[in-house]
Amino acid sequence: MRINLNKAGSSRGLVAFTALALILLLSGCGGPGGAPSPEEVIINVGGRTVTYAFFQARVRRTIAGGESDATLAGQGVDEAAIRKDVAAEIIEEELILGEAARLGITLPPAELRAEGARIREEADGEGFEEGLIKAYGTMEGWFDELGRRLLIEKTITAVVDEGVEIKKDAALKYYRAHLKDYETGQKVHARMIVLSTEEEAEKVRKGLTKDNFADRARKVSLSPEAPEGGDLGYFARGEMPEEFEKAVFPLKPGEISETVKTEYGYHIFLLVGRTGGKRLTFKEARKDIYKTLRRRGREASFEQWINSLKKNTQIEVREEFL
Repeated sequence: MRINLNKAGSSRGLVAFTALALILLLSGCGGPGGAPSPEEVIINVGGRTVTYAFFQARVRRTIAGGESDATLAGQGVDEAAIRKDVAAEIIEEELILGEAARLGITLPPAELRAEGARIREEADGEGFEEGLIKAYGTMEGWFDELGRRLLIEKTITAVVDEGVEIKKDAALKYYRAHLKDYETGQKVHARMIVLSTEEEAEKVRKGLTKDNFADRARKVSLSPEAPEGGDLGYFARGEMPEEFEKAVFPLKPGEISETVKTEYGYHIFLLVGRTGGKRLTFKEARKDIYKTLRRRGREASFEQWINSLKKNTQIEVREEFL
């Protein structure tokens, strides 16, 4: 029967497919009862046909570790929903591959061999071919799927990226609307001395200066940081106990705090310095902004393109076999 893919499924980010991901799809699952013959066509996308065997192989690789319906049910896996998703994914792929054929976009064998070699080099090596053969039946089966994915990516890039242009005015508008995203949090650099009684703390504090603080911390502090002169390093709000923050953040560089009582003892702090606490300029944030807008534009362009293909292509699915 014919289905309306604008209702049946939307893009799940074909642009995110990578050849390396093909290595990871290693699994298997059983098919439904009363299944058709392996070569029977169950999906037709504008004349591009998908057999039951191809569909089942994709389902097996999608459901990780699914040995049987009983096993899947025990793991809480909704196989029926996964089969519908796989069908929608395959339909989108066939729409794109149909456009590749119409536009004359091809994948030279040298590109496929180079990508296969790259993946082999990045893989650990041991068990590499065995895992792929388990998932794809043969190494040729894996190369066929790898070539399919690469051609899909190449077609998306050729069609979608061509229409994505980010203008400076749009980038500036985005920057002004998201100023908080480009504010860096202030951090303080402090040293600390910890003593067991208030009397001891006050006595030590009277003789402290910014120059002798580290040396006194090494000699009298009970904190784990004492050997490093009580150095707490840099920290932002929310990274230390509230009592520490209240004592340290109001200080000026070189200033020593009052004695602060906590459950750990009596503390004295020296503010060494501050960093951060500024807003990135448009120039500093521009690279990130353009990257964000380009990704959003690509996603929107892809959605518009794939929905147009769905609308203008006759798609038939034998849903009883999904």
